[in-house]
Amino acid sequence: VGSRSVAQLLGLYVAFAIVSFTFRSSFSMLARMQFHITPRQNGFIMSYMGVLSVLVQTFGIRFLVKHFSEKQLIQRSFILLGISFLLSSQLDLNAFLVSLVPIILASGLIRTCLISAITKDVARHKTGGTIGLIGSVD
Repeated sequence: VGSRSVAQLLGLYVAFAIVSFTFRSSFSMLARMQFHITPRQNGFIMSYMGVLSVLVQTFGIRFLVKHFSEKQLIQRSFILLGISFLLSSQLDLNAFLVSLVPIILASGLIRTCLISAITKDVARHKTGGTIGLIGSVD
C-alpha cells in the first residue's frame, strides 16, 4: 500500500477487526457466564444483534453519512465503541441489551467508513487488491 494515509487506515481497520473478532467469538460464553442465560436465550440475543446490524446497515449509516464526514464518523464511532464496551460490562441483562445498540451502530459505522475511506485513498489500479486485503482481515 503506497500512501501513509492508507497504511494508517488499514492499521485502524486491523485493530478494529481484532476487537470485533474477539467480541464476536467470546460473546456467547461471556454472556452465559455473566447473565446466567440458557443457550436458547443466547440465540435470541444473537438474533437481536443481527437485526440491529441489519437496521444500522440499512438505515443508520445512510442517514449519518449525509450529516457527518467519514473522518468524524470513524473518530466518534471508536469513542462510542470504547465507552459502550466499558459500560456494557457493568450492566444487568436488560441494560446490556440496550447497550448493544451503540456497540452495533459504532461497529457498523467503523467498518463501512474505514473501507470507504481506504478505497477512496488508494490508487485506482490497487483498489481490488486492497479490498482483498481488507477481506482477509475480516
